[in-house]
Amino acid sequence: MIKWRVRFAQHGLQGLEDAPRPGAKRIYDESFRNRVLATVKMPPPASQACWDGPAVAAAVNGSVHAVWRVLRKEGIGWQRHRSWCVSTNKEFAAKAADIIALYLNPPEKALVISVDEKPSIQV
Repeated sequence: MIKWRVRFAQHGLQGLEDAPRPGAKRIYDESFRNRVLATVKMPPPASQACWDGPAVAAAVNGSVHAVWRVLRKEGIGWQRHRSWCVSTNKEFAAKAADIIALYLNPPEKALVISVDEKPSIQV
């Protein structure tokens, strides 16, 4: 408490502001955050179906841990996104609409069987 009184007496209101602290300077700033967020909006590398932490880190020239910190802070978690992978099939929208229509309004006494070799809705 005395420290604050002395600082106020010597510097006025500016003395009550937090003084700089020792330690390493920040390596990853706001521009790093913006680069990470811009990267995950782009299509993934040709060898991958979707982005992952190491791929984003390589693309933005940063550490994997820093990338995950940015993604966690922004509330981005790829494991929770069910539509992150994008189909390259040009007829995907029409096929998906047909499948969804069957589930929403199935024909009477009909059996709908859907088979897919991947865990997502690639049609």
